[in-house]
Amino acid sequence: MVGKALVLRVRTKTGIVKLDNLTSESTLFDLKKSIASSVGLSDNKFKILYGYPPKQLTNSNENSSLEQNCIKNGEMFTLEETSCLPSSAPAKQSTQLCRKVVPADNSCLFTSINYLMNGVLDLNCQKNMRELIARTVRNDPVNFNEAILGKANSAYCDWIRNSTSWGGCIEIMILSKYFKIEICVVDIRTCRIDRFGEDCAYPKRIFVLYDGIHFDPIHLIKDDESIQTQFSTSDDITFVKAISIAEEAKKARQFTDVNNFKLRCLVCQEPLTGEKQAQEHAKKTSHINFGEF
Repeated sequence: MVGKALVLRVRTKTGIVKLDNLTSESTLFDLKKSIASSVGLSDNKFKILYGYPPKQLTNSNENSSLEQNCIKNGEMFTLEETSCLPSSAPAKQSTQLCRKVVPADNSCLFTSINYLMNGVLDLNCQKNMRELIARTVRNDPVNFNEAILGKANSAYCDWIRNSTSWGGCIEIMILSKYFKIEICVVDIRTCRIDRFGEDCAYPKRIFVLYDGIHFDPIHLIKDDESIQTQFSTSDDITFVKAISIAEEAKKARQFTDVNNFKLRCLVCQEPLTGEKQAQEHAKKTSHINFGEF
Protein backbone atom coordinates (compact mmCIF):
# COMPACT_ATOMS: atom_id res chain seq x y z
CA MET A 1 0.00 0.00 0.00
CA VAL A 2 1.28 3.43 -0.94
CA GLY A 3 1.43 5.75 2.04
CA LYS A 4 0.36 9.35 2.28
CA ALA A 5 2.94 11.80 0.93
CA LEU A 6 4.70 13.81 3.64
CA VAL A 7 6.52 17.11 3.64
CA LEU A 8 8.97 17.27 6.54
CA ARG A 9 11.41 19.95 7.64
CA VAL A 10 14.83 19.66 9.27
CA ARG A 11 16.54 22.49 11.13
CA THR A 12 20.31 22.37 10.60
CA LYS A 13 23.12 24.74 11.56
CA THR A 14 22.86 26.36 8.11
CA GLY A 15 19.08 26.67 7.87
CA ILE A 16 15.89 24.70 7.19
CA VAL A 17 15.95 21.72 4.80
CA LYS A 18 12.70 20.42 3.27
CA LEU A 19 12.17 16.69 2.72
CA ASP A 20 9.42 15.80 0.24
CA ASN A 21 10.51 12.31 -0.85
CA LEU A 22 8.94 10.30 1.99
CA THR A 23 5.51 8.88 2.79
CA SER A 24 3.77 7.70 5.92
CA GLU A 25 4.89 4.16 5.01
CA SER A 26 8.57 5.16 4.77
CA THR A 27 10.72 3.75 7.57
CA LEU A 28 12.95 5.43 10.14
CA PHE A 29 15.87 4.07 8.14
CA ASP A 30 14.54 5.88 5.06
CA LEU A 31 14.17 9.09 7.07
CA LYS A 32 17.75 8.96 8.36
CA LYS A 33 19.13 8.24 4.91
CA SER A 34 17.11 11.08 3.40
CA ILE A 35 18.35 13.52 6.02
CA ALA A 36 21.95 12.33 5.67
CA SER A 37 21.77 12.79 1.89
CA SER A 38 20.22 16.24 2.19
CA VAL A 39 22.82 17.62 4.63
CA GLY A 40 25.87 15.71 3.41
CA LEU A 41 26.60 13.79 6.61
CA SER A 42 26.97 10.12 7.51
CA ASP A 43 23.89 8.94 9.39
CA ASN A 44 26.02 8.10 12.45
CA LYS A 45 27.28 11.69 12.74
CA PHE A 46 24.08 13.28 13.99
CA LYS A 47 21.06 12.75 16.17
CA ILE A 48 17.49 13.75 15.34
CA LEU A 49 15.19 15.60 17.76
CA TYR A 50 11.45 16.04 17.27
CA GLY A 51 8.27 16.98 19.12
CA TYR A 52 7.87 19.14 22.20
CA PRO A 53 9.55 18.96 24.53
CA PRO A 54 12.16 17.91 21.94
CA LYS A 55 13.16 14.29 22.30
CA GLN A 56 15.63 12.14 20.43
CA LEU A 57 14.35 9.79 17.74
CA THR A 58 15.68 6.56 19.25
CA ASN A 59 13.38 3.72 18.17
CA SER A 60 15.66 0.69 17.81
CA ASN A 61 13.41 -0.73 15.06
CA GLU A 62 14.57 1.21 12.02
CA ASN A 63 12.14 -0.74 9.86
CA SER A 64 9.14 0.74 11.65
CA SER A 65 7.15 3.25 9.59
CA LEU A 66 6.95 6.98 10.17
CA GLU A 67 3.23 6.56 10.82
CA GLN A 68 3.96 3.99 13.55
CA ASN A 69 6.26 6.55 15.18
CA CYS A 70 3.52 9.23 15.08
CA ILE A 71 5.47 11.36 12.59
CA LYS A 72 2.98 13.51 10.70
CA ASN A 73 2.98 15.79 7.68
CA GLY A 74 4.69 19.11 8.47
CA GLU A 75 6.83 17.67 11.30
CA MET A 76 9.88 19.76 12.18
CA PHE A 77 13.07 17.94 13.17
CA THR A 78 16.22 19.42 14.68
CA LEU A 79 19.54 17.98 13.55
CA GLU A 80 22.39 17.87 16.07
CA GLU A 81 25.83 16.93 14.83
CA THR A 82 28.09 15.09 17.28
CA SER A 83 31.08 17.03 18.61
CA CYS A 84 34.66 15.88 19.17
CA LEU A 85 37.80 17.90 19.84
CA PRO A 86 41.45 16.75 19.79
CA SER A 87 42.79 16.78 23.34
CA SER A 88 46.46 16.88 22.43
CA ALA A 89 48.95 18.20 19.89
CA PRO A 90 48.41 17.47 16.16
CA ALA A 91 50.76 14.46 16.38
CA LYS A 92 48.13 12.67 18.46
CA GLN A 93 44.91 13.48 16.65
CA SER A 94 43.29 10.18 17.67
CA THR A 95 43.01 11.34 21.29
CA GLN A 96 39.77 13.28 21.53
CA LEU A 97 37.52 14.83 24.13
CA CYS A 98 34.02 13.96 22.94
CA ARG A 99 30.35 14.24 23.67
CA LYS A 100 28.80 10.80 24.02
CA VAL A 101 25.16 10.89 22.98
CA VAL A 102 22.76 9.08 25.32
CA PRO A 103 19.02 8.50 24.79
CA ALA A 104 16.62 11.40 25.41
CA ASP A 105 14.36 9.28 27.61
CA ASN A 106 13.74 11.70 30.53
CA SER A 107 16.61 10.05 32.45
CA CYS A 108 19.57 11.40 30.46
CA LEU A 109 21.08 13.12 33.52
CA PHE A 110 21.14 9.89 35.50
CA THR A 111 22.40 7.86 32.53
CA SER A 112 25.18 10.39 31.88
CA ILE A 113 26.44 10.62 35.46
CA ASN A 114 26.25 6.86 35.99
CA TYR A 115 28.27 6.35 32.80
CA LEU A 116 30.93 8.85 33.89
CA MET A 117 31.24 7.23 37.32
CA ASN A 118 31.30 3.60 36.15
CA GLY A 119 32.46 3.73 32.54
CA VAL A 120 29.46 1.65 31.44
CA LEU A 121 26.36 2.88 29.63
CA ASP A 122 23.52 1.42 31.68
CA LEU A 123 20.05 2.53 30.57
CA ASN A 124 18.50 0.77 33.56
CA CYS A 125 20.39 2.74 36.21
CA GLN A 126 17.79 5.48 36.54
CA LYS A 127 15.51 3.64 38.98
CA ASN A 128 18.22 3.19 41.61
CA MET A 129 19.53 6.73 41.13
CA ARG A 130 16.06 8.21 41.46
CA GLU A 131 15.53 6.23 44.64
CA LEU A 132 18.86 7.55 45.96
CA ILE A 133 17.68 11.12 45.31
CA ALA A 134 14.30 10.49 46.95
CA ARG A 135 15.91 8.90 50.02
CA THR A 136 18.37 11.79 50.42
CA VAL A 137 15.61 14.40 50.11
CA ARG A 138 13.29 12.55 52.50
CA ASN A 139 16.01 12.19 55.15
CA ASP A 140 16.86 15.91 55.15
CA PRO A 141 13.57 17.86 55.29
CA VAL A 142 15.32 20.92 56.77
CA ASN A 143 17.57 21.58 53.78
CA PHE A 144 15.16 20.08 51.27
CA ASN A 145 12.09 22.08 52.22
CA GLU A 146 9.17 23.29 50.13
CA ALA A 147 10.87 26.62 49.39
CA ILE A 148 13.85 24.82 47.85
CA LEU A 149 11.96 22.02 46.13
CA GLY A 150 8.97 23.99 44.86
CA LYS A 151 6.65 21.40 46.39
CA ALA A 152 6.28 19.46 49.64
CA ASN A 153 9.17 17.16 50.53
CA SER A 154 7.09 13.99 50.23
CA ALA A 155 5.56 15.16 46.94
CA TYR A 156 9.03 15.80 45.50
CA CYS A 157 10.15 12.31 46.51
CA ASP A 158 7.16 10.81 44.69
CA TRP A 159 7.77 13.07 41.68
CA ILE A 160 11.46 12.24 41.20
CA ARG A 161 10.74 8.49 41.42
CA ASN A 162 8.60 8.86 38.30
CA SER A 163 10.58 7.84 35.20
CA THR A 164 9.13 10.77 33.23
CA SER A 165 10.53 13.44 35.60
CA TRP A 166 13.68 15.27 34.54
CA GLY A 167 16.64 15.65 36.89
CA GLY A 168 18.23 19.06 37.40
CA CYS A 169 20.28 21.13 39.82
CA ILE A 170 19.00 19.46 43.00
CA GLU A 171 19.82 16.01 41.66
CA ILE A 172 23.27 17.08 40.46
CA MET A 173 24.07 18.60 43.86
CA ILE A 174 23.02 15.39 45.65
CA LEU A 175 24.94 13.13 43.26
CA SER A 176 28.07 15.27 43.57
CA LYS A 177 28.02 14.85 47.34
CA TYR A 178 27.13 11.14 47.15
CA PHE A 179 29.95 10.27 44.72
CA LYS A 180 32.34 12.83 46.28
CA ILE A 181 33.18 14.25 42.88
CA GLU A 182 32.88 17.66 41.25
CA ILE A 183 30.23 17.65 38.52
CA CYS A 184 30.79 20.27 35.82
CA VAL A 185 27.71 21.16 33.78
CA VAL A 186 28.81 22.62 30.44
CA ASP A 187 26.00 24.80 29.07
CA ILE A 188 25.92 25.06 25.28
CA ARG A 189 23.77 28.18 25.06
CA THR A 190 25.94 30.26 27.42
CA CYS A 191 29.27 28.36 27.01
CA ARG A 192 29.51 28.49 30.79
CA ILE A 193 30.50 25.74 33.23
CA ASP A 194 28.62 25.41 36.51
CA ARG A 195 30.66 23.44 39.04
CA PHE A 196 28.73 21.42 41.60
CA GLY A 197 30.92 20.48 44.58
CA GLU A 198 33.43 23.20 43.72
CA ASP A 199 33.84 24.18 47.39
CA CYS A 200 34.42 20.60 48.60
CA ALA A 201 37.99 20.17 47.32
CA TYR A 202 37.19 16.88 45.59
CA PRO A 203 40.22 15.49 43.72
CA LYS A 204 38.25 14.42 40.61
CA ARG A 205 35.65 15.96 38.31
CA ILE A 206 33.34 14.82 35.52
CA PHE A 207 31.74 16.81 32.69
CA VAL A 208 28.16 16.73 31.36
CA LEU A 209 27.07 18.77 28.35
CA TYR A 210 23.68 20.51 28.63
CA ASP A 211 21.71 21.79 25.63
CA GLY A 212 18.75 23.30 27.46
CA ILE A 213 16.70 20.12 27.79
CA HIS A 214 19.16 17.24 27.50
CA PHE A 215 22.37 16.06 29.19
CA ASP A 216 25.17 14.08 27.51
CA PRO A 217 28.43 12.90 29.13
CA ILE A 218 31.80 14.17 27.92
CA HIS A 219 34.59 11.61 27.85
CA LEU A 220 38.13 11.26 26.50
CA ILE A 221 38.91 8.68 23.81
CA LYS A 222 42.60 7.82 24.03
CA ASP A 223 45.02 6.65 21.33
CA ASP A 224 44.55 3.01 22.38
CA GLU A 225 40.74 3.47 22.18
CA SER A 226 40.36 3.26 25.95
CA ILE A 227 37.96 5.71 27.59
CA GLN A 228 38.63 8.20 30.39
CA THR A 229 35.59 9.68 32.11
CA GLN A 230 37.05 11.34 35.24
CA PHE A 231 39.65 14.08 35.40
CA SER A 232 41.72 15.83 38.04
CA THR A 233 40.23 19.06 39.35
CA SER A 234 43.63 20.63 38.64
CA ASP A 235 43.42 19.66 34.95
CA ASP A 236 42.75 23.08 33.44
CA ILE A 237 43.45 21.93 29.87
CA THR A 238 40.52 19.51 29.82
CA PHE A 239 38.35 22.15 31.49
CA VAL A 240 39.06 24.61 28.66
CA LYS A 241 38.49 21.93 26.02
CA ALA A 242 35.10 21.13 27.53
CA ILE A 243 34.14 24.78 27.02
CA SER A 244 35.38 24.49 23.43
CA ILE A 245 32.99 21.57 22.85
CA ALA A 246 30.14 23.82 24.01
CA GLU A 247 31.32 26.62 21.73
CA GLU A 248 31.41 24.30 18.71
CA ALA A 249 27.97 22.94 19.58
CA LYS A 250 26.61 26.48 19.93
CA LYS A 251 27.92 27.39 16.47
CA ALA A 252 26.09 24.34 15.14
CA ARG A 253 22.90 25.48 16.98
CA GLN A 254 22.92 22.30 19.07
CA PHE A 255 20.88 23.80 21.89
CA THR A 256 17.28 24.54 22.73
CA ASP A 257 16.23 27.94 24.06
CA VAL A 258 13.18 26.80 26.02
CA ASN A 259 12.13 30.41 26.68
CA ASN A 260 11.90 31.37 22.99
CA PHE A 261 10.98 28.06 21.38
CA LYS A 262 8.40 28.65 18.59
CA LEU A 263 5.52 26.19 18.91
CA ARG A 264 2.05 25.54 17.59
CA CYS A 265 -0.70 23.64 19.36
CA LEU A 266 -1.47 20.75 17.00
CA VAL A 267 -5.04 20.56 18.37
CA CYS A 268 -6.25 24.16 17.89
CA GLN A 269 -3.28 25.57 15.87
CA GLU A 270 -2.64 28.44 18.30
CA PRO A 271 0.97 29.76 18.00
CA LEU A 272 2.98 29.79 21.23
CA THR A 273 6.41 30.92 22.37
CA GLY A 274 8.46 29.01 24.93
CA GLU A 275 7.86 26.38 27.54
CA LYS A 276 5.89 28.70 29.85
CA GLN A 277 3.23 29.54 27.25
CA ALA A 278 2.94 25.87 26.29
CA GLN A 279 2.39 24.89 29.93
CA GLU A 280 -0.22 27.64 30.43
CA HIS A 281 -2.02 26.65 27.21
CA ALA A 282 -2.06 22.98 28.27
CA LYS A 283 -3.44 23.90 31.68
CA LYS A 284 -6.19 26.08 30.20
CA THR A 285 -7.26 23.85 27.31
CA SER A 286 -6.00 20.34 28.22
CA HIS A 287 -4.24 20.33 24.82
CA ILE A 288 -0.88 18.59 25.18
CA ASN A 289 0.16 17.93 21.58
CA PHE A 290 2.63 20.61 20.39
CA GLY A 291 4.86 20.91 17.36
CA GLU A 292 7.74 23.23 16.55
CA PHE A 293 7.48 25.67 13.64
